[in-house]
Amino acid sequence: MGRTARIRGRKHKRFLDKSNIHDFSVLRDLDHWMRSLNWSPTCFLTPHFFSGTGRGLKCLELIPTYQVLMKIPRNLLITTFSISQSEIIKIFSKTRNYDPQTVLSVFLCFEKHLGDDSKWKYYIKSLPDRYTVPDYCKNNEKTILSSFILQDLPKQSQRVVNNYKMIVESINELRNRGNDTCGHCRGYLREILSFRDFKWGFYTVNTRAVYIDSSKNANSLVNIYGEDNLALAPFLDLFNHSYEASVDVGLEADDDSREFYRIRTLKPFPFGSQVFINYGAHSNAKLYLEYGFFIVDNPLDEIFIDYGMIERSLLLSKDTGEFIRTNGFDRSIGFSAEGFNYHGKIVLFVISTDLGQSYWKERIYRYDFSENEMLRIAELGIKLVNFKKMELIEKLREMKKSVNHSESFKIFLSLTDEYIYLCDKCLGNLTSRKSNN
Repeated sequence: MGRTARIRGRKHKRFLDKSNIHDFSVLRDLDHWMRSLNWSPTCFLTPHFFSGTGRGLKCLELIPTYQVLMKIPRNLLITTFSISQSEIIKIFSKTRNYDPQTVLSVFLCFEKHLGDDSKWKYYIKSLPDRYTVPDYCKNNEKTILSSFILQDLPKQSQRVVNNYKMIVESINELRNRGNDTCGHCRGYLREILSFRDFKWGFYTVNTRAVYIDSSKNANSLVNIYGEDNLALAPFLDLFNHSYEASVDVGLEADDDSREFYRIRTLKPFPFGSQVFINYGAHSNAKLYLEYGFFIVDNPLDEIFIDYGMIERSLLLSKDTGEFIRTNGFDRSIGFSAEGFNYHGKIVLFVISTDLGQSYWKERIYRYDFSENEMLRIAELGIKLVNFKKMELIEKLREMKKSVNHSESFKIFLSLTDEYIYLCDKCLGNLTSRKSNN
């Protein structure tokens, strides 16, 4: 889906992926094409370039609560059923099972290859040429990304590779039967569906697909494993994300039994404002990994601390370390701008308390700490957050030594700066609590 990040004045303006800022004539063509296929707007929205978020949708009227923001007819949704009407369906062997994202990725690649002969050409032209998710960082940049991204990126990257290998194997089976050329241009499918193109298709789906009720999805004629619940909807990717937005989405039918994908806002939007939707309750690490952007001052953001860093930074007794690990408190230790999370506070309490171990569990499960204990937790927390802040500053300094940054890496540099700022906010709150005790 769409992308957004509100940038503070102290930071440089958020990088805007030029491949995602098309001439608005492309969007006018998309609008005209959709109207020709019985789509009509449900409220007065217009594409607009916003200084903080880039391309988005601006309302030309007051939008009240429960207003339908968009209704996309079922015939304008790209689902796995769409491939049943395409020549490229021959790639999908009846002896293999494919996940929906792979099917949609191949479909998009082939439709892009068809160019002006594609039914979906106006939608394809509205899509970016590349994305800003971390998998689009250069290889040397990937090696110096921070651990909170590196722990999930290899799994995602490998999924793209594995899914592509399955497609190559399917194409090889067609080649053995002399049926591996495109009926449109007579080119070889292996060349048309390159890894670069497949990766583009994969992340188009990853950043833009919406979920629909799989029970209402038509049979795709392809062996699908997992939930067949993904759909691409033209125009919807113009809606940017905000954690403050609240929407109700789903398939619905009108009185003539025609189905639509509908988005209804549960909050009003004033005249002239940008209209947002909500992709889910995501931290900045999740937003960057899945969508290629982050949000400044994201209240859902959290920095996690490796327990190994705590052991290296603080002198822990054997009994203390064993208690923390045995009870699983060493996992998911983190802090937000407001302070430490549950596991973080528990670990800080156990490390700082003078009480004997027999009292620890009672205190922990009552989650009832004295003023003196809260003071110690705050003091130790300040020390740990400062350790993490220094680690991030050093990491940022190291990353900035590289040159010719990819656009994805530029966003990650800004994200790291945002995490340093989050540390400062947390330190401010912890210091304030310490002073009040």
